[in-house]
Amino acid sequence: MDYRNLISGAVICAAVFLLTGCGSRTNDASHNISGTVTFDGKPIPRGFIRFTPDESQGNKGATGYAEIIDGKFNTKTSKKSQGVEGGAYIVRIDAYDGNPYTSKSGNEYSLGKPLFAQYTVKKELPSETTTLQLEITSDDVELVDID
Repeated sequence: MDYRNLISGAVICAAVFLLTGCGSRTNDASHNISGTVTFDGKPIPRGFIRFTPDESQGNKGATGYAEIIDGKFNTKTSKKSQGVEGGAYIVRIDAYDGNPYTSKSGNEYSLGKPLFAQYTVKKELPSETTTLQLEITSDDVELVDID
């Protein structure tokens, strides 16, 4: 499997998604989700976290998202962010080492090398401001090598 195309596509999709947004940012039902994300016990240097409503569980709320910087995220204070309405969500995390990198094939990664393939977990989020602590281990993810 060519992970360079997979990772490049994920980065482009994430950038477009974060720049264009999804749903209304003025939704009064939107609640802040903040917290930390670690990988093998260390804060994730850079990345993105998305909270997509789990339609299979009847949730059709807004998608929430935030940047991860030094292992921390906040859906209300991050430059590219949006809160959530609560309910069943699919949480997706893209994580990078934070060191800008150009691969041998010339692909540029402004957030650095990916730490792993996108991590996905289902969570029930409350209809109120909340804090999450997400701990990811090497056993939870598929490690990738972009060179």
